Amino acid sequence: MKRLIRANPQHFVSWILKGAQFRDALSIELKNWTRETDFLLDVILDGLLMLLHIEFQSTDDTDMAQRLLEYNILATREHGRKVLSCVIYLRPDKTIVETPLIWALPNGQDVLRFHFVVIKLWEIPAEDILRTGLTGLLPLLPLAKGGARHEVVDEMVTELVAAEEFRLLPLAKMFASLMLKYETDREWLERRFAVYKDILEDSWVYQENIQKGIEMERQQELQRQRHALLTIVQARFPEMVDLTKKQIDSIADPESLQDLIVKISLAQNLPEVFQALIEVDKDPTKN
Repeated sequence: MKRLIRANPQHFVSWILKGAQFRDALSIELKNWTRETDFLLDVILDGLLMLLHIEFQSTDDTDMAQRLLEYNILATREHGRKVLSCVIYLRPDKTIVETPLIWALPNGQDVLRFHFVVIKLWEIPAEDILRTGLTGLLPLLPLAKGGARHEVVDEMVTELVAAEEFRLLPLAKMFASLMLKYETDREWLERRFAVYKDILEDSWVYQENIQKGIEMERQQELQRQRHALLTIVQARFPEMVDLTKKQIDSIADPESLQDLIVKISLAQNLPEVFQALIEVDKDPTKN
């Protein structure tokens, strides 16, 4: 979602705060406060500078309204400008916050009334997003009401290509794949994007997913090897199980772990097992 806003920040500004003009994306880190927002945009509204603060939410968070207030106050203090906060919910939750946040005394007297913007994507008709003419919002269509349909996804792709927003195609496919869950839908989706295969494979989304896949496979292989080694030690040298667990948790290289499996398998006695495990700390390639 952050990458989607970076691609067309003005489109999100126009969507949330009509009439405002985007100036710059500010640091999401609120200095000296150890807090980090999802997005903080420098905008102009009616000729005056202000900030637009955006948070994305896909999981339950009962403290979202208070968190928005906290970020709003901190951003106001740091930048010395008025801030409008907005939370964009990507999918239905049990705890959707409503605006305003009201703090009141036991006698009913208000001590704080904080207004913010709440956008529930699944309640916004896909046609409404299309009618905005804001191409930067198009990848969100599958998440909108009635958006998880072939004809809507087809129109999304057509509009993005017509606007030459090829950089948004990987994001559009990713969001569509989250909503089109049946095998027939996925097959159709692959066919629809097949003509843009080169564009997709050159994108950061594709490359990032490749790297995540490689890392996931590496972690899975490490888990298999750790389990195998512990099984061997438990069977042959149960006295060394605790030390083995401690040592193998620090090994992040599958080849190093495989070498250790071989050494433990060939060990004839406890001293040899102990020596093999202690040498793990001296192995520069274990990470």
